[in-house]
Amino acid sequence: GTGGAQINSEPEAVNDQGRVTVYAAAGSTVSSVTRTTPDGTFNAWVNLGSGPSSLAGATPFAIFGGGYDSIYTIGGDRAIWGTSVLSPPTTAAAWSQIGTGALLSTVPVGIRTSGGVNCIYAASNGSVVGTCQSGPGGYFGTWSTM
Repeated sequence: GTGGAQINSEPEAVNDQGRVTVYAAAGSTVSSVTRTTPDGTFNAWVNLGSGPSSLAGATPFAIFGGGYDSIYTIGGDRAIWGTSVLSPPTTAAAWSQIGTGALLSTVPVGIRTSGGVNCIYAASNGSVVGTCQSGPGGYFGTWSTM
């Protein structure tokens, strides 16, 4: 990519039929860069805005589906922050806290179910906790211990 992004985490990539988008923590937010054609060049880095809490340089993860990428990362406050952007991202996005009731200690992982619902899992105080959306694109509920 061009334009630099002050990357300070491991990258996460999404492959959509040869169009590759890479996400990484950059300062206190997340940035992305996209290669729109197979074997093409990557475009300029796009800053994806910032949440109410520093995103702390943690590795983000992304879930692709339905023309959107959902990006999640652990914040400096040990809560999960997330956003969804059109794929490929071209502008900053609004971030919001995901789920309530858990302070997390690991980078989260996530899946999109066959019904289009995103679910996120992480460690908290020696246990694995998780939360899912109420429906496709819906709100996340309280973290539950597995």
